[in-house]
Amino acid sequence: MTLRNPESIHPWTLPNRKSSYRNSEEERADRQTAVEAQLPVWRALLPGLMEKFSRIADPDVRGAFGTN
Repeated sequence: MTLRNPESIHPWTLPNRKSSYRNSEEERADRQTAVEAQLPVWRALLPGLMEKFSRIADPDVRGAFGTN
């Protein structure tokens, strides 16, 4: 089957195809490996992010809205 207007297909449209994994266990193992690789990065970044977020003023100051 050939397309009449192949240029009309948007390049950002994802192809409709099945997963490349043979079974769900293979996919689960691959996802687990990816998460394990990301974990050290998040552990390194998180303390710095928490310190930066702690500098943001808390808008819920007691008495600011007429409540005690």
